[in-house]
Amino acid sequence: MIYKRDEAHQHIIKHFFQEKGTLKIKQSNEICNKQTEVEIKKLKLVEVDIDEENNSTKVTDGECIEVESIYWDTMYLDKYKVKNNKVKSY
Repeated sequence: MIYKRDEAHQHIIKHFFQEKGTLKIKQSNEICNKQTEVEIKKLKLVEVDIDEENNSTKVTDGECIEVESIYWDTMYLDKYKVKNNKVKSY
């Protein structure tokens, strides 16, 4: 689940959920995931509504985010290095 906040970062205004795509973890260090090699391909996130029971429903004509590919080979907690990042939003 990914979400989008308003400009002041005070409120969540949209939720997105993965509709298609591949996540491949090629290598991972068990201690805090400090050394990780990850590849995401052909990811499509669609806008969803979330009800009181945390069930999601796709929003008709909602926003969509597509990512052709993301690759990173090292991640340090909240920092990561991304290569070949191509993102399309509509």
